Amino acid sequence: MRVPPLRERKDDIPLLTRHLSALCAQKLRIQEPSISDSQCDDLKAYDWPGNIRELGNFIERSMILARDGCLRFDRPLTDLSSHESRLPDAPAAIDPVKILKEDEWRRRERANTLAAIERAHGRIQGPGGAADLLGLRPSTLQSRLRAFGIQIVRKTVPQGE
Repeated sequence: MRVPPLRERKDDIPLLTRHLSALCAQKLRIQEPSISDSQCDDLKAYDWPGNIRELGNFIERSMILARDGCLRFDRPLTDLSSHESRLPDAPAAIDPVKILKEDEWRRRERANTLAAIERAHGRIQGPGGAADLLGLRPSTLQSRLRAFGIQIVRKTVPQGE
């Protein structure tokens, strides 16, 4: 059975977005943000060459940047590339009006660290490892993991990934 690509199922995008944001909110232990109709229209206008995986990654990045219960897109959808899944540079992601308190900053830093570890399938160092994805030295990441109380259980990566 062939499942059509997301670009051919534009009407599914708002429902998928709400579902993915609910899952991500649960994972990050934050309140599920509201998603406006205009944001759904923006999401529907993009072709999503990476399909649901790309949409999920985009929603997760947006939720990490969410403030006051509102979903925030870190950059215009036209700037996305299906092969580019890095987080934005820190200065571009900071809202000069809203200052994060230390506990919120730590919660987001922890969530970002966990997301990098998950994407790296539990691998800490080397190309594509969590430290590489975060732009950190492996020893620095190890120190942060201890500080956050995170223990790594390395996942096995299926052949072909």
